[in-house]
Amino acid sequence: MRVKVNGMKIDVPYRLPNKLEINRTADSILVNTKIGIKILWDGIGFIEVSAPTSYRGRLCGLCGNFNSRPKDDFTTRRGRLVQDPYPFGQSWAVGSKKTCGKPRIDRERRCIRSRQDHRLCSRLRSPIFEACHKKVNPTMYYKSCLQDMCECPTDNCYCQSFIAYVRECQRLGIQLQHWRKSTKCRPVWEISTPGTNNIRRRRH
Repeated sequence: MRVKVNGMKIDVPYRLPNKLEINRTADSILVNTKIGIKILWDGIGFIEVSAPTSYRGRLCGLCGNFNSRPKDDFTTRRGRLVQDPYPFGQSWAVGSKKTCGKPRIDRERRCIRSRQDHRLCSRLRSPIFEACHKKVNPTMYYKSCLQDMCECPTDNCYCQSFIAYVRECQRLGIQLQHWRKSTKCRPVWEISTPGTNNIRRRRH
């Protein structure tokens, strides 16, 4: 995995005095900032941003505004509330048009979900994750999984929904053992070429 700070590749663990620390966990990269914001990234497609309660109602962006009202999370950069995730996401895009200017595709309507997609995503409702079902309803994650499989049906994109589900379970104090082995969702370190920091296959 390649980690950069201000465009320069760095080795982990890394410390920028009075600003941030970057460390490697069992299967992710964790960034701890001096202002209290934490960012967890698995190196492929899952990212989690945590903020202390002192930031409640003071945030904006793709993760919402942290005011405990999910209904207004789709607020654009200009302050307009929308229902469609596409204009919401586009309003917060950064970088060049070449990077972010892909034409819109209504994947929800055009995607024909296969039995394989349903079979893979249904693992969320299986005994593998059963210990957490009473605390975290897997239905939303199941639907997200099906959508992820539309985006990249030939890859293990279902793993991103599994990771998100497991992280929420962990947050509530429930540890799910051996789920990676049972679902073949390997951590990024195991799909890296031995002896290098480069990932053989990445989803953007």
